[in-house]
Amino acid sequence: MKKKTINLLYWVTTLLFAGFMVWSSVPGVSPKGQTLQVLHDYLGYPVYFISFISVAKLIGSAAILVPGFNKIKEWAYAGLFFDLFGAIFSVVYVSKSLTLVCCSYCCQWCLELYPIISGTGKNPFNEERCYHYG
Repeated sequence: MKKKTINLLYWVTTLLFAGFMVWSSVPGVSPKGQTLQVLHDYLGYPVYFISFISVAKLIGSAAILVPGFNKIKEWAYAGLFFDLFGAIFSVVYVSKSLTLVCCSYCCQWCLELYPIISGTGKNPFNEERCYHYG
C-alpha cells in the first residue's frame, strides 16, 4: 500500500474510533435517566466513577486526534482499551452468559487491527510468546 493510503486509513479509523468514544462518553459526564439506570443500577458503577470515566474518555479521544505527541497517544489508546475491556468484562460478569466467547473473538480481532490503527505496522507483542490461531 502507498503511504498516502495508509495515512488516510489511519485517520479515518482514528476519527471513527474517537467519534464512537465521544458519543459513548457524553451522556456519562452528568449521568441522568437511562444512562444512570444502565451504568449505576444494572452494572453497579458508583455515580462519581461514571462521571470520571466519561471525562477521561473525552480527554483520551482528544489526545488521539492531536498530531504528534506519540507517547501521549500511546497512553490514550491504552486507557481507551482498558475502558472498553472493562465495559465488556462488566457486561459479561453481570449477565453471566456465554457472550465471553464472542468477546474474546472481538478482543483478538482488535489486537490484529492494532498495527493498522496505530500506524506502526508492527505487532506490539513478542511473536514468540503469542499464540496464533489459524
